[in-house]
Amino acid sequence: MTRTLFSTIETAVEATANGKALHSVDSKNRDNLGTHFINSEELSQFEMLPLPGPSPQLAWEPMVS
Repeated sequence: MTRTLFSTIETAVEATANGKALHSVDSKNRDNLGTHFINSEELSQFEMLPLPGPSPQLAWEPMVS
């Protein structure tokens, strides 16, 4: 099992180093690894929302004394 885990990690590191994200890893190894690489198609399903709180621009305005 340890050898399989290291093989999976090596494959993930090599693929990432080559600029390729792994779309999926077989379920047994993914459970051991605890990692899932998200590709651009999966990422596009999420909507970017503004974070709650004050606008970031407010932090850069000069203080009025």
